[in-house]
Amino acid sequence: MNICLLLIDCLRPDHLGCYGYPQNTSPNIDVIANKNILFENSYSQSNWTYPSFYSLITSRYPSVLNIDWVNQKINRNFAVLPEFLAKRGYQTGFFTPFKMLLNPKAFSCHFNEIKELPLNENTVTVFLDWIKGNRNSFLLFHIPEYVHEPFCADKRYVSNFLKVENGRRAELESDVIKCLTSKTTTGNKLRHIIGKINTRLISLSEEELRYLVACYDAGIYQVDKIVGKLHKVLREEGKEYLFILTADHGEAFLEHKFFGHGISLYDEVIRVPLIIDYNGSYHFRISETIQLMDIFPSLLDLLGLERDFKMDGSSFANVFDGGKLDNRTAFSEGYPYVCIRDDNYKLISTYSKFWSNKEVRNRFWKGSITGSWKRNLLSIYLRVFQDKLYNIKEDKEEIVNIYRQEKEIHSRLKLKLKDILERIPHESQTSEIASIDDEIKKQLKSLGYL
Repeated sequence: MNICLLLIDCLRPDHLGCYGYPQNTSPNIDVIANKNILFENSYSQSNWTYPSFYSLITSRYPSVLNIDWVNQKINRNFAVLPEFLAKRGYQTGFFTPFKMLLNPKAFSCHFNEIKELPLNENTVTVFLDWIKGNRNSFLLFHIPEYVHEPFCADKRYVSNFLKVENGRRAELESDVIKCLTSKTTTGNKLRHIIGKINTRLISLSEEELRYLVACYDAGIYQVDKIVGKLHKVLREEGKEYLFILTADHGEAFLEHKFFGHGISLYDEVIRVPLIIDYNGSYHFRISETIQLMDIFPSLLDLLGLERDFKMDGSSFANVFDGGKLDNRTAFSEGYPYVCIRDDNYKLISTYSKFWSNKEVRNRFWKGSITGSWKRNLLSIYLRVFQDKLYNIKEDKEEIVNIYRQEKEIHSRLKLKLKDILERIPHESQTSEIASIDDEIKKQLKSLGYL
């Protein structure tokens, strides 16, 4: 069987037609979704790339893995999906243009073959060669271009998603817009601008925000063209195939006063698409809550493979036989916040309400030069931080905090958070430090991570 897990960086489901978006951003993805399986409520375990990737391929919570930076790899005692499949005869591969993920001493060490592959005229050919050359394979294909900032989609596509104002479509030329939409923007400048937006030192006008959303939508449209071609190759060349399309996290456009990702745990950042084509044999939509962590155990069940190691995710493979997904929850984290949701409600809280100052400090403040009095002040604030409880069914935009009115629901979800967070310190293992070469450092600097 050919298994392709296609992961599009920063892709929000609510900007896809198959999830109800009115703009024509995703014609090819929509066709795939409408003929196969679409999960309406799927959630990432982290609000940024690296821990999300690792949680996906291990089915463990990010804090269990103790992963918080790109120069780390998980403890060798954890089971990893591509390594598990490789031992059972699968050729495993990882394609991405991100050098930070291609470090052979870190994330990429878990795959048989890694390839630096940007989106260009050769992308589909390389994918075709992989499928033809490996009849029993698992490929993690990561697409970070265009949908991830800077939003540098072709301007002719951008104009298609701009609303007409006063009879014209204006392309904005402010320095902020140029920074957020230019391929040549340095990462340090990009992070600097986004940081100023999130600290309210820069204000985006409504017109600027609309333009950035149009650039984001145009990026989805540009990536969608490639997705359609990749899916066609797999469908036509793979005698037996499994195609999974998802994302590592989403992207915020000031819905809750945050821009970008890696900061909040609102749905615009942690809700992700999940679309599955399993030999073109199944066609339905699933509304129940699931997690990216659930993909690993589900794959093993679909392939009939036994395992003898712990996972935090739960298989959803029973839906292929008409089964139900009852009483499931999704857990996500991103310092200083943690959250949990079920099919109806979502609770956002903080680590400091469940862990001691020492535990939080050792995990998130190690090596920090910030003064101890500032850390203690932050810890006090986070312990008294007002929990946020939302009725997701009635308040999809997460506007009305109902934790005071719905004390029973708040207590129930907080108890679930407590159960998870009390287990994590006992099950986590120390991650390993991996060296970073000059090329990776260069790209990290260009992306603003160093």
